[in-house]
Amino acid sequence: PCCAGEPLPFGDRQFDLVFSNAVVEHVGLPEQQRAFIREVVRVSRRGLIATPYRYFPIESHTVLPFAHWLPRSGHRFILRALGFHEFAAADQLNLLGQRELLGLFPYGVRVELFLVKVLCWPANLLAVFWNCAGPPPEGNDQGLP
Repeated sequence: PCCAGEPLPFGDRQFDLVFSNAVVEHVGLPEQQRAFIREVVRVSRRGLIATPYRYFPIESHTVLPFAHWLPRSGHRFILRALGFHEFAAADQLNLLGQRELLGLFPYGVRVELFLVKVLCWPANLLAVFWNCAGPPPEGNDQGLP
């Protein structure tokens, strides 16, 4: 359920730190990706969301070079033609660029984006966020976000 962007069974800001690695590109179309990130942000005070970078030359799920640089419809066509039917589905693989990832975060959340490089080429995106919305949870007398 959480991977479709449905509500997570946790309270607001219940966790100090959340880490999501290579999940957001698999939760569906941009609206489901936005809902997934909204839920991750809602249940945590801070976190890290990592995802493969759309503009790295080798796509990490299929190890195909450059095909994912095509428009999404062309990329999906090639994936189907090569037998990668699961990844060809529009709700199964939606790689992100920097602006796309940043645009998924709710307003008011502080986000810092890092590029994780392989051989000097950005291969992954790492978004580090601080949830500043609302009052701190009970028991946090240090006033930490």
